[in-house]
Amino acid sequence: MSLLGSVTYKAESSCSARLLRFISENSLSVQNMYEKNGWLYFTVGYELKRDIDARLKAISAEYEIIRETGLVRAVKCCLRKKGVLIGCAVSFLTILLLSDTVFSFEVLTDNSKLKADVLAVLYQNGVTAGSSIKDVDFTLIERDMKKKLDSISWAGISVQGCKVTVDLVENVDKPEFTQKRLPTNLIAREDAVIDKIDYIDGQLMTTVGSGVKKGDVIISGDVLGDLNYTRHGFVKHFYVHYYTRSLGKVYGTFERTETFFQPYSVTEKALAAEPVEKSFLSLFDVDIPLFFTGESSSIITEQQVTPLTFMGVELPVAVKSYVLTEYNITERPIDKLEAGRRAEQLAETYEHNFLSEYEILSKDFTSKITPEGVYLTAKYKLHGVISEEVEFFINK
Repeated sequence: MSLLGSVTYKAESSCSARLLRFISENSLSVQNMYEKNGWLYFTVGYELKRDIDARLKAISAEYEIIRETGLVRAVKCCLRKKGVLIGCAVSFLTILLLSDTVFSFEVLTDNSKLKADVLAVLYQNGVTAGSSIKDVDFTLIERDMKKKLDSISWAGISVQGCKVTVDLVENVDKPEFTQKRLPTNLIAREDAVIDKIDYIDGQLMTTVGSGVKKGDVIISGDVLGDLNYTRHGFVKHFYVHYYTRSLGKVYGTFERTETFFQPYSVTEKALAAEPVEKSFLSLFDVDIPLFFTGESSSIITEQQVTPLTFMGVELPVAVKSYVLTEYNITERPIDKLEAGRRAEQLAETYEHNFLSEYEILSKDFTSKITPEGVYLTAKYKLHGVISEEVEFFINK
């Protein structure tokens, strides 16, 4: 995703076909696209926000931005609060001046005696609070630590900011900790007919050949069973109730209908003849543009990086030069035949992106030609895994 940040949209699902066509034709990078309760959710990089907004307005789609993350959002917040900017500048200078000083220690062990011995070895080698980091050879200290401490087999020292962290491998093996599993159900994520059930644990709530609705519990983690055993000639019967994690896969057959729309126009990119070199300010691996872009978009190729130094010390700040090949967005009219072919391409793209995990048993296409464009309705018959694992809470 973009270094500038990301934008998450919520748009009405009726525009999904047209929006998917726009994304596919322009090779835009989209993450986490899914439909829920009649709305389409997707996330794009911040540099695509203007194009996505323009397209959603062009198709008269109802939408809203539900979340913004990244550098641009942080910059907007800072610009509204000058005190934050001043505080960041002061903090940056303070960190820069004090980044070579040891302030704290962390020894990764629960053994208090061993921790004291490790700190004693550090003090003997001149590593104390307030000492300079660049004047210390930590490799020699690691070797000295392994010689003086018989209770360890390995020691590694790392510096994280102003903190010295010592990682140890003790000679005494520590017991392994097991992670407690949460109880879960396997539920249906489609309205389907069950063809096959493979499960390891849990209580089966239905059978092969049965129909299920989306959200129905197929394999339950709330297990109620009964046991019989014989003792001294008497048969005893009792119930067992426990919670478990439902493990397995449920396969089924279901139908899905999608409609794709192709208007009598397509969006194309016209590349500029001459490339343009522009610069970015790289601050802690975040690229900040040192220019203002117009209505055109650009294909960026990295060319050169020039780091900045202060009194011989390389700072986490650099100037990056890029070669930008600009292009403009144009609209081209198309006829009904080409619109029909492009609608079929939209269906193929949908199958590749959203149906790749299923086996397509059959598909039926129905076209409708209107004055606005071509509507292609696809009815799919699919087979695959229809179950998903969800956690549930135990009432105390």
